[in-house]
Amino acid sequence: MSKMKITQCSQVLNHMLNFGGITSMQAFKAYGITRLSARIHDLEKAGFEISHEVVVQDDGIHYTRYKLKKEYSLGDYIKNRVAKELG
Repeated sequence: MSKMKITQCSQVLNHMLNFGGITSMQAFKAYGITRLSARIHDLEKAGFEISHEVVVQDDGIHYTRYKLKKEYSLGDYIKNRVAKELG
């Protein structure tokens, strides 16, 4: 039986599904992902609609929070990935 590798994209998608959104700092601390914007781009290319919200703190520090625009499941990503690999 083959195992499917847990990808950075699936980690990011799962995080957004469970916590409502993700920032670069969260991605780095939780998963060691240093290029979150690249993984977001990959998910968007796979058909996921993701909002990019720029948050500015009182001290002037700003960052981007990424959120899914509609309801998805991790299964949507896996089905898309398998179809791509087989296709």
